[in-house]
Amino acid sequence: MTVEYAPHGLIGVLTPQANTTVEPEFWLMLPPGVAMINARMTSDEPSLEARLIDYFDQIDQTIAQFHNAPVGAIAFATTGASYSPASRASARWSRPSPSAWACR
Repeated sequence: MTVEYAPHGLIGVLTPQANTTVEPEFWLMLPPGVAMINARMTSDEPSLEARLIDYFDQIDQTIAQFHNAPVGAIAFATTGASYSPASRASARWSRPSPSAWACR
């Protein structure tokens, strides 16, 4: 299933709660015929690293925000703490989330 404004694909982008640059930067990089929709990752954790772990722990609920949108791929759009993630989050990244398979 495709949408009229994205005949070549729709990407779901997971963006940190207060990030103001991911969406405009993605729009600039997308090729013609590809579009994106956004879901916000939220966390009350105080540090970047703790928020990154919290985002990943909540990934299934965050991906569920796309509900039945015809998303063909999901981007986890983080920087900062993602350069040196804590071992707990890093170990979980080695396997896909069950929700990610539902987006195919």
